[in-house]
Order: sequence, then structure tokens, then C-alpha cells
Amino acid sequence: MIKSLNREQAPTIIKFFDLCFKQGVVDAYEFHDDIEAREFVARHREAWDFAVLGQPEPYRWDEWRFTLFHWARRAHGLSGFAMNHIYQITKVCPQWFLLPHCMCFYLMGIEEWLDYPEPTKIQIFLSKPKTHWKPMPLGQQKLDKNDIVICMQGFVYDYRRVDEDLQPFSAAGFDGYAQAMHALTRPYGRNKITIDYAAREEV
Repeated sequence: MIKSLNREQAPTIIKFFDLCFKQGVVDAYEFHDDIEAREFVARHREAWDFAVLGQPEPYRWDEWRFTLFHWARRAHGLSGFAMNHIYQITKVCPQWFLLPHCMCFYLMGIEEWLDYPEPTKIQIFLSKPKTHWKPMPLGQQKLDKNDIVICMQGFVYDYRRVDEDLQPFSAAGFDGYAQAMHALTRPYGRNKITIDYAAREEV
């Protein structure tokens, strides 16, 4: 069981979040139904569950983990992460909180495509690591590790607005994962962090 994050893992996790974001852009591009895609984003942002655009039902946590595993396996440079990290996640593992953060980045990708649909640019976008899809004043903006960690903190703030009785997983654990990533990506941060969090409810 993985109980901690370390500085060596952090860049790969950042890379995988970028992959989830890009997968959302691609799925929205291929879906061809903007109204349903927007409803999908709104529905799953409210429910804080797991799903893939175009599939009829939400995924159980282990089905979502299996989906992420396959995304990582087929991506360049992430097959080791798939086997040694994603595959090891269990219900009681602190790394479980990777899963909802991945879902948030996936939804963010879908939404950015819906706001700025430009099919002619998608192949260029996919070839560029850690790049926002949506146009910025100076063109497509590069996303560095700090931008991705800030996105994670934004997800945490959104989740903490949900009534505690309706939260499907521990807010403390979700926050703890984001805080650990923040600390590990700072220039002079710690090298290893054990994630401490309140007991998570069954999902």
C-alpha cells in the first residue's frame, strides 16, 4: 500500500493530470453534442462521482481507476506509473485521492473545449505538454506545475462548499493530497510526505 508521496513521483503525477485534461478535450471534440456534454460536466461536478463522456452510467471508483490505468498504459512514459502507482490504489490508500483530482482535470478539459471549439488546432494542442486549450491574450498558455497545483487547490475549495452530509469522500483527504503536491513541487519543499487524513467513507 502506498502511504506517502515523494518528490520523484510529483512530476509524473503532474504529467498524468495533464493527460486527463487532454483526454477531456479529445472526448468533447469527438462527442459532437455540446448540450449533452455541458450537462455531463454540470451533473458530475455536482455529484463528485466518476464518469466518462458518452458512457450511460457513472463509474464505481475501481472502474475509474481501471480507466485511468489504461490511459496511463497507452501514454508515452507513463506505463510504469500505471503499474506502480495507479494499479496499487485501494479504498483505504491515501493515493485514492488521485482519482477525484483526475476527474476534475478531465471535466476541465471537456469544458475548455466546449468554450473554445477549434478542430483545426487540436493536433497541435495534443503535441504540446501542459498547455491550456483555451486561448489566452498571448496565445495558448503554457501550464507549469504551479498552475496545475493551483487548479487542485481550486477543486478543494469547490468541494468544501458541498454540504458535509452530501460529500461522497473525505474533504480532509482530498485537501491533504493537494497540499502534499503543493509542498513537493516547491523548489525547496520536502522530499517525502505521508498524507494524513480523516477516515474516508465507503464509496
